[in-house]
Amino acid sequence: MTEARDHMWDPDIQTLPRADLLALQQKRLDEVVARTWERPVPFFARKLEAGGFDPGDGVTLAELGRVPVTVKDELRTSEAAAPPFGDYRGARLRDCVRVGATGGTSGVPTFVLSTKRDIANEQTAAARMFWRQGLRPGMVLANAHPLGVYGGGMSLTTAMESFGCLVLAVGELESDTAVERAIDLWRRCRPMAYQIFPATYVKVFEAAVRMGIDPVADLNLHPPMEHPDAAERTITAGSEGFAFLGSACPEGGGAHAAEDFAIVEAVDTAGRAVPDGEVGELVVTTIDRDNFLIRYNVEDYVVVNPDPCACGETSRRVKWQGRKKDVVSVGGTAILPSQVARVIFGGEAFRTPTMEYQIVRRGLEMEALELRVEYDAAAFGDPSKAARGLESAIGDDLGVPARVELVARGALPRPPYKPERVVDES
Repeated sequence: MTEARDHMWDPDIQTLPRADLLALQQKRLDEVVARTWERPVPFFARKLEAGGFDPGDGVTLAELGRVPVTVKDELRTSEAAAPPFGDYRGARLRDCVRVGATGGTSGVPTFVLSTKRDIANEQTAAARMFWRQGLRPGMVLANAHPLGVYGGGMSLTTAMESFGCLVLAVGELESDTAVERAIDLWRRCRPMAYQIFPATYVKVFEAAVRMGIDPVADLNLHPPMEHPDAAERTITAGSEGFAFLGSACPEGGGAHAAEDFAIVEAVDTAGRAVPDGEVGELVVTTIDRDNFLIRYNVEDYVVVNPDPCACGETSRRVKWQGRKKDVVSVGGTAILPSQVARVIFGGEAFRTPTMEYQIVRRGLEMEALELRVEYDAAAFGDPSKAARGLESAIGDDLGVPARVELVARGALPRPPYKPERVVDES
C-alpha cells in the first residue's frame, strides 16, 4: 500500500494518467475474459457468446458493449438452477473465505462470495473513500449497518478495521432496546464519526432526544439534515458488485469511481452507452477480482462526469440519481425521489428538524404526484397553506401536478435500514 499523503490515500493510482488507467483496465479485462473461458464460468461464457465472441476470444474495452448486460434476476435464476451459488462464480468454492447475502430490498437476496483477494481490493477502495470523507486511521467510528447474513455490514466493519479505525459496530437497530443500547455504547465511547444509513441516523438522533441525551454534546451526533445532493457523494454497485465503488472529493461533481477495479458505464434500456452527462443505468464490470461480474446492471440511475477534476484524481466521477425501482410516472413524466427531495428541501418547515417524506405510488401511471410529508403545524402554522405551497413548488420545478398530505412529526416509519421513500398502494 502506498503511504497516504495530502488528500489522497493512494496517490500513485488515483492520479494515474488516463491512458495508463485505460491500459490497466484492458489488462485486467483480458484476465477476466480468459478466466471466463478457461475456468470456465458458464454463465458469463454464455454472455460472451451472445455478444458474438467465440471461446478463447479476447474482448477490448471498445467491444465490451457487445456483451449483453446482466441483471439481478438472472443471478437469482442461476442460483436456483445450480444451487446454492449458481454458475456465475469466477472462484472455486474452496478458494473463498467469506459468504454473505445481499440486502434483499429488491427481491430474493443473492449470495456474495469473496476470496482474500476480493476482500483486499474492496478494502483498498474503501480506504480511498474513507480518506476523501475526512476519516483517518486511529479514529473511533460508529457503525450501525446490518450484520449477520447481510454481507455489507461485515464488509464495512472489516474495511474500517483494515483502515486502522476502532469500530463500534452494533448491527441493525430494529428495536427500541437495540437503539438504546447503541446510544449507551456511543455515549460512553464518543465516536468521532458515524457510518450509518440516513434513516438509521434519524432514528438514533430522535431516540437520544427522547432519552434526554444531547445528541451533539453527548454523542457527537449532529442534526441529521443534509442537502439531497449529498447522495451524489458516494456510489456503490452493491455488495454483490463492488460495494466501495467511489466517493466524492472536496471538488464535488460526483463520486470518483475506482476504475482500476471496475469498468463503469451508463447505459440505456437496451444496454447501449449513453453520452457522458446524460442519465443512464449504472453498469459495472469488476476487474482484478476472483469473483467478477461482466456488465452487471445495478439498476440505479447515474450520470457519468468525464471532466478533469481540479483535485488531481484522474478517474471519472459518477453522480447517483436514484434507484430504477423507485421511479414514479406522473402523466408520462418519470420522477425520482431525489428530484422530489430537492423541492421539499427548499421549504424550511419541511426539513426542520429532519426531512421525512413518502411518495405514494398507485400503479404504473398516475395523474398527480402523491406525497406524505412530516410537518409541525404548531411551529410553522396553517398546514393547508403549507401543503398548497409545496404543491405549487413541485408543479413549478418538476412540471407535474401534486397532492400533498402533511402529517405530524414522527408519523412516518423510521426503518432500521434504508428509508422507504416510495410506497405502493392501490
